[in-house]
Amino acid sequence: MARAMEDPCWEALSLRGLALAEAADGRPAEGRVLLGQALESCRRFPDTYRWAELVILTELVESERGTDPEHRETARRLAGAAGLAHLVARIDAASGHQTRRQTLRP
Repeated sequence: MARAMEDPCWEALSLRGLALAEAADGRPAEGRVLLGQALESCRRFPDTYRWAELVILTELVESERGTDPEHRETARRLAGAAGLAHLVARIDAASGHQTRRQTLRP
């Protein structure tokens, strides 16, 4: 439906949902492919929802376990610039790093 409406944001979010379903059904590789397609959809036009791109990119980093440096650094940069510390923490955790905030103790 999103493709029929030619709405890249909703197309990307729909692909994200399908990716999460694939991963939940034990098919993480298929989920990663769909997340990659979702990311491409988000980037097709310059005025798409940046939050959707960032959430999709964060989930892609998590599914890759932080092994793709371009995805990891782009996600971290966008999340940091947006002030979304919880997404930076997710990206760092997926990459095997702890954010500064996580290492502080009261």
